[in-house]
Amino acid sequence: MKMIAFDFDGTLMDSMGMWRNLTKNFLKSKGVEFSEEIAQTLTTVSLAEYCTNVLKIPLTEEDVFHQLGEIILQQYMYELQLKPGAISVLEGLKDMGIPLCLATATRDEFVLPTLDHLNLRKYFSFVQTGQNSGYRKNNPMFYKVLAKRSSVEPKDLLLVDDAVYALDAAKDAGLQTLAIYDKHSDESWALGEYKKHKAIEHLSQVVEQVGGIG
Repeated sequence: MKMIAFDFDGTLMDSMGMWRNLTKNFLKSKGVEFSEEIAQTLTTVSLAEYCTNVLKIPLTEEDVFHQLGEIILQQYMYELQLKPGAISVLEGLKDMGIPLCLATATRDEFVLPTLDHLNLRKYFSFVQTGQNSGYRKNNPMFYKVLAKRSSVEPKDLLLVDDAVYALDAAKDAGLQTLAIYDKHSDESWALGEYKKHKAIEHLSQVVEQVGGIG
């Protein structure tokens, strides 16, 4: 293993709750209480369409995306927290001389300012997102691009991630994988969906695991 790629949401950042409740909180800001009926409606129409056509809120689709973006950045920078031990792990790996990169599904306009605000950019050689790679994280090509940018063979790159779909795609691309528990993935853990990957419960275990990964 010559390089480690960290996921962001649910791995380094305790932010999965924010993403899961984003629509609910946005509608609440418009005076609308989220319900199961709304949830079902949003499986067939976009949030922007729902706001303009159903709720008759005087917003354009662009307005909705802009306001959602403001909520996301506000949460990232001033309300969400890093996972316990995140800085210690990044510092420990840095001291071990292991290069790191960030591999995230979060859009550039959210993750890059957040990294700068939290003074985290210094730990990563580069940041790869779906935008700047051209692939989603459920596509093995995302990780082949990641390995190429890392200047290592896929087998020499380790992905640390909480999402089973990302870990599976990375494994298919030839990467080593390390699954990390997040409370929002309880169901997947209970169903054993992570069994094909090495797994840890706490971020602090990454450093000791790295010592046993070739």
